[in-house]
Amino acid sequence: MQYSIKYILGVIAILGVVILGIVFIVLNTSDSASSHARAVARAVNEARDNANAIFTDTQIPHGVATIDYAKLQEPGFVVIYAGDDTNFLTLLGVSSFLSAGEHYDILITMNEKLQNGNQYNAVLFKDNSDEAFREGALDTIVMNEDNAPVQSLFTISSNVDPGIKAKIK
Repeated sequence: MQYSIKYILGVIAILGVVILGIVFIVLNTSDSASSHARAVARAVNEARDNANAIFTDTQIPHGVATIDYAKLQEPGFVVIYAGDDTNFLTLLGVSSFLSAGEHYDILITMNEKLQNGNQYNAVLFKDNSDEAFREGALDTIVMNEDNAPVQSLFTISSNVDPGIKAKIK
């Protein structure tokens, strides 16, 4: 079976267009990903200026939440609640005991899977010196200088690339 030169050149042209399209998509995706990673790193670096701070970004539906950054002036915990920044509705997960200082990529196992489209709240708590989380009067919410809880709202989206991580320095 012989192919004409026109046919072969046509196939090569089509393959070239397909390859160029793939390269364009990959380059645009990586630009978007690196832009997102830079924005996350910038937010964390701004949070560092505070005595107590917490930051987490949009996450995928999963049974584990990842807190990108937490800074505690005193030892404590990060606690995840369902709900917005004024209503701590349902406690879903608690970090392990965190010493005073900066912490990165804190993994918190949830009592239930984080649901796509839902909003959650990561809140800092000060430990009462027993190194075990006890909600209520024993372990207390860390408040900022405006007397508001130190917290970070985040949403769940299945459109997030879990491979994108910010470089935090």
